[in-house]
Amino acid sequence: ASLDPIMRRDFMRSLFDDGSERTIVVSSHLLSDLERIMTHLILVKEGAVLLAEEWDSVVENLQKVRLLSELPHQVGLIAQHVHNGQVSAVVDVRKFDSKALPPSAVLSTMNLDEIFVEVMS
Repeated sequence: ASLDPIMRRDFMRSLFDDGSERTIVVSSHLLSDLERIMTHLILVKEGAVLLAEEWDSVVENLQKVRLLSELPHQVGLIAQHVHNGQVSAVVDVRKFDSKALPPSAVLSTMNLDEIFVEVMS
């Protein structure tokens, strides 16, 4: 966190300089840095694994839904929050029954920052 942007970039590059395959566990609040290099995402809250997927799969299959009323609990509903009368939900489109969405629902893709906020809050 206390590295300037050039040093952060150099540090991230140094992790992969020798070309060997390895596992690196990183805990950071600088999510945009991680999004460029990560291959897997694991979100843990209070000791429970909420999400464990390959990053490409997360980007492809998790979507944010904005709607006016809460969704009933079902397979594929990852998280849901009400804020100022609007509902924001995260769904896995591989498992979620999209017929359960009202016509006014708006689906959108998410970056790592948005996924973190929506799933962890």
